[in-house]
Amino acid sequence: MEISNFWERYKVIFISRKTDFIVMGMPKCATTSFWLIMRQHSQVEFPVTGKHAMYYKKFKSVKAFEKKYWGNMQETARHGFCAEMWDSNLDVKEMSKAFHPKMKIIFILRNPVERAYSEYKYSYGMDYKNFNIRDSIEFYKLSHADAFDRYVNRNLNPNKRIFIKYYEYIAPFLRYFGEDRVKVILFEEMMQDKETIYKEIFDFLEIEEEDCPFGLKANEGGLKPLNIFAYLAYRWIVMNLLYPFTDRIRTFVYRKEVSLYCDGLLSYFMKKLLCEDEDHSKMLSRTYRKLQKYYIKDCKKLSRILGKDVQKIWFG
Repeated sequence: MEISNFWERYKVIFISRKTDFIVMGMPKCATTSFWLIMRQHSQVEFPVTGKHAMYYKKFKSVKAFEKKYWGNMQETARHGFCAEMWDSNLDVKEMSKAFHPKMKIIFILRNPVERAYSEYKYSYGMDYKNFNIRDSIEFYKLSHADAFDRYVNRNLNPNKRIFIKYYEYIAPFLRYFGEDRVKVILFEEMMQDKETIYKEIFDFLEIEEEDCPFGLKANEGGLKPLNIFAYLAYRWIVMNLLYPFTDRIRTFVYRKEVSLYCDGLLSYFMKKLLCEDEDHSKMLSRTYRKLQKYYIKDCKKLSRILGKDVQKIWFG
C-alpha cells in the first residue's frame, strides 16, 4: 500500500468516534493472535471481514462508514481494527488533529531480527512490491537460513518493509498522542506472561477482565511450495490475483458468510500449491550479527522512549 494511500483509505476509521482502538504491528508480531483472542471478549468487536478492513473501499463520509461497519454492533462495545505499521512518511502530527480524542492505539513489537526472518519464511521469500526471480529460486533451492543470508546481503535497507525500523514509527505517535492513548507491547513479554499483558490491555481499553482463551495462535508457518512451479503459481495466482480479489469482495459485500467463503477459496489453492515445510534451519550466526548491528541504534532510541531496555530483552 502506498504511503499516501494509507491515510486516504483508513482516514474514516481514524476519525470515526465509533472506532475505539487500533492495533498496529508489523507482520509476524502476533497481531492475528491478538485479534483472535480479543474478539472473544464480550466487550470488544472487530469487523466481520476480519482483523483488517477497507483495503479497497472508499467511503464518502464517516457516517457511511459507521453504518457499514458498526451499524449492527453493540453500542457499548469497544470497536477495533488492525493495521500494518509500515508507512513511515505518515504525517502523525496532522493525523493526531483528525483523530477523535478518545481513540487509543496499541503497538505490538517483536525482536526485529527474529521478526524479519520469520516474515521471510512465512512469505516464502517474496518481496511483495518487487518480484525477483533470483530470490525466489534461492528460497526454493537453498535452506531458509542460507537463502535469507543472501537476501540480507543484497537487500538490507530501511526502505524494505521486512527491514523496517520501529523508532521512526513509535516516537511520533507517543509525541502527538501521549502515553495515555498509546500502549506499546513487546511480543516476547506477551509470550512469557499472556494473562498479565492482556490484563494491562483490558485496563488500557477500560473494559472488564475476562477469562479469554489466551493460548490461541495463528500464522505459525510450517508450509512451503510443492515445487518451483507451484511457487511461481502461488506468487502470481494467489498473491497477485486471489488476495486482492477476495479483499475487494469482503469489503464491498459486507457479510460474514462471504468472508468465510473467501477464506475457503484461499485455503483450497493453498492446499493445492503448498505442503509441509521440513526446513527448520536456524538463522546463520553471521546473518544474526549483521542484522543486530543494523538495528542496535534503533533499539537504543526505542529503549529511551519506552523506559525499558529493549536491547537487553531482544539481544541479551
